[in-house]
Amino acid sequence: MKVLQNIFVLALQLVTFVSAIPSETIITKDIPFDLNGSNFTYQWPVSIYQFASQNGQTLQMAFMDIKPTCAPNGETAVFVHGKNFCSQTWNATAIAFLEAGYRVILVDQVGFCKSSKPTSYQFTFQGLSRNLLGLLTTIGVNDVTLIGHSFGGFTAARFALLYPWIVKKLVLSDALGLENYVGEGIPYPDTDYVLATERQNNYGALRGYEQANYYPGLPWLPSYDTWVNMLVVIYGGSMAKEYTWCQALITDTVLTETVVYELPTLKMPTLILIGANDPVAIGKAWAPAAVQAQVGHWSTFAPAVAATIPNSTFVSIPGQGHAPQISDTLVYNQEVLGWVTTH
Repeated sequence: MKVLQNIFVLALQLVTFVSAIPSETIITKDIPFDLNGSNFTYQWPVSIYQFASQNGQTLQMAFMDIKPTCAPNGETAVFVHGKNFCSQTWNATAIAFLEAGYRVILVDQVGFCKSSKPTSYQFTFQGLSRNLLGLLTTIGVNDVTLIGHSFGGFTAARFALLYPWIVKKLVLSDALGLENYVGEGIPYPDTDYVLATERQNNYGALRGYEQANYYPGLPWLPSYDTWVNMLVVIYGGSMAKEYTWCQALITDTVLTETVVYELPTLKMPTLILIGANDPVAIGKAWAPAAVQAQVGHWSTFAPAVAATIPNSTFVSIPGQGHAPQISDTLVYNQEVLGWVTTH
């Protein structure tokens, strides 16, 4: 009898625990203008995927779920942004996919843009992938073409390794994780050091970084200011303190995780696409001169990584830096859509 009573108590405790966790839900109405510290206006209606994660924290992922603008082809394309980017920065490529008949899903990852900025959170690419899986499962999407850029490319690669049955095609665009930064000699910094650098970000600092890395050797276009100001809004917004700490933790995640050695196990068709002049290497700024000279050579390491992946294609866009989807949109869209439609 006592055993049955104990089982009943444990069952009751389990029910109470589960009922206390906020259920996964999609919010489509009454979205605040200043959503999680960002009041930057997105092109399409923003929805929220609300869920519980890490000790029952209620978190929100902002996303846009957009119907094709022509006859649907039955395919879904999911786009994942990089560190100094948001889901809206995919707008030009999203439009091209919509015009080709794709349902398009653009997501803001946790810690970024219009999504939650938890200060007590373990950022891992596995965890971020699990968040994306939860969103896709909740909205009923079970197979996708997954396109990730920079930090989002690292997330996309990890997602494809964890959930290969969901990813039909994978596009890694100037994806972090193709180079092992600490393994190449970049010193591992204290997180407070990275936080101090994040707190220095303003229009001038962000524009200078983007000019040198995203558009090296290219003229600065007024349209690029849109994306700088999108970040300025967050760095100076209602959750600036939380945002800068999340960004410091996110840099730590890039430096403490690797994915490049697992990429040869990818089974789906994979496109590795880079800007030929991409110089980005996380932590390069605080590395010794000798290390700075040997990292960030995308035209060398990216094709070598692509060669290790079965059923992969490598594309390099001449004259472009870390953000060819912005600086050479027409060629970028032609390359990605051309590859996707033939694979």
